[in-house]
Amino acid sequence: DNGLYLSGDDAAALRGTPLEGMAAHWQAQVEEDYAALGEAGALGGAWEWVTLEAYTWALATIVSRFVTVRRRGVDLKVMAPGFDLLNHDPFSQTFHGFQDANDCLHIVTFKDLAAGEEVTLNYGPLDNTKLMLFYGFALSRNPFDRAQVWATMEEEAENYAMKRQVLQQRGVEFSTAPFHVSARESPQELIAALRVQHAEDDEMPRLHQALEGRPLSSRSEAQVLELLEGALSAMEDAAAGDMEEDEARLRSWGMLPDSVQTEDGGTWRERHAVLYRFSYKSLLRGCLEQSRGFLERSMARAAVEEAAQRGEVAAAVLRPALMQMGGVGELLRSVERKGLRVRALVMPVADPGQPPCLAPEGSPKGILVVQAPEARAMLQQAAAGPLEARRVRLVDDGEALREVLDAYHQDICGMPQGMGEDVVEA
Repeated sequence: DNGLYLSGDDAAALRGTPLEGMAAHWQAQVEEDYAALGEAGALGGAWEWVTLEAYTWALATIVSRFVTVRRRGVDLKVMAPGFDLLNHDPFSQTFHGFQDANDCLHIVTFKDLAAGEEVTLNYGPLDNTKLMLFYGFALSRNPFDRAQVWATMEEEAENYAMKRQVLQQRGVEFSTAPFHVSARESPQELIAALRVQHAEDDEMPRLHQALEGRPLSSRSEAQVLELLEGALSAMEDAAAGDMEEDEARLRSWGMLPDSVQTEDGGTWRERHAVLYRFSYKSLLRGCLEQSRGFLERSMARAAVEEAAQRGEVAAAVLRPALMQMGGVGELLRSVERKGLRVRALVMPVADPGQPPCLAPEGSPKGILVVQAPEARAMLQQAAAGPLEARRVRLVDDGEALREVLDAYHQDICGMPQGMGEDVVEA
């Protein structure tokens, strides 16, 4: 049931995923190899008894059942009855190896096993695409799951030669190899490459910053985020299936963590096809979420540095958690140490029970923005204190918050229109 047998409705269920293309390429390669072996007279006259179907079955068996062991200094492909029935678990503490002393394949575990407990084996650090391609199944929890993202650059791009040279010196060959991304961390190598590829003329002398994990500018970070959002969203949209519907089906089949099977249905291939494409889309969304958080913080830091270099005024966006920890004053001091004057405090508030005194004593008058409608009474109290009531506005969603920041961009930040999000974030 691996990728060599993916066809028809099963292939259609995986349209737009990496597995679709890899399985098609592998199948074509097998047919080409089979024809070449026949032309070369493999097995003498006996090759005419080997059909393409038999050849494909034999290859699928080798890939899914054999393991590689080192016996007396030589790597060998081995099939051991019983051993090839062990299921895969990426967290397994069971390992295999060949011992020359008794010429036997050994299975060793480093955990206590209860009677009746399944013995599993770790097949290796395989993502779900490789598991589906070689073995015909996917995992709902796969710590090795990755997706491939290409970030190519046209030769006509400005400063192409210098940018490519800088990336190649760091071992980044974007034209021949994709970048691998996961749902658990932002793709630092991909972000660095995009920073370099899309650097403008005035940023070229600072390309080393991008490769050291530092932003070139707030403009650059905004562009990289836009590129990643476009690429990852397009990859998700291209894949077959609706994520919410797939999740409901998987839960009814008991194939997701903490789910209980409530109905039978679907063949093995269908169930794992649905699980694979759901996991693939979840991975892309997770990667985007990680990247967005990282780049928005990086963008804000870059905006502060740029404002400090210009000697302009900064605005501070404070999270409720920071206010509860008494960190407002420290934030103001840290910003002012950069040579900035703070004229406004923008405070998203979620808890109406917070103390009404939102700004520290002696802080400048400014604008208070809250996101919770329930905080209206608190807002009125706060407005009577260190804030000017006529400049207070209630905001109920993120879009309105951006509008407020943009509307006051000159008065608060001294930043260009559209830079409302690029403020100091704590």
